Amino acid sequence: MKLVFSIYGNIIGRGDQAASDYASDPNAVVFDAVEGVDELWRYSYDAETEALVVEYPDMTDEEALAQLEIDAAAENAE
Repeated sequence: MKLVFSIYGNIIGRGDQAASDYASDPNAVVFDAVEGVDELWRYSYDAETEALVVEYPDMTDEEALAQLEIDAAAENAE
């Protein structure tokens, strides 16, 4: 699956049609999704390194979602 990000790091589209629509847009970047990583919230784009970032890359989607909730609770407790 193709993923489309703005140059600011947020996902703005997915799929072949979105990739085609944004192919010539200088404010968009297209990547291929990582095999085994299905949840879109796990992806972001790092503009400094121009790299696709996958949060919790070694975890299943279920484990990553649980860890995300733990991390969010810890941040809110601070």
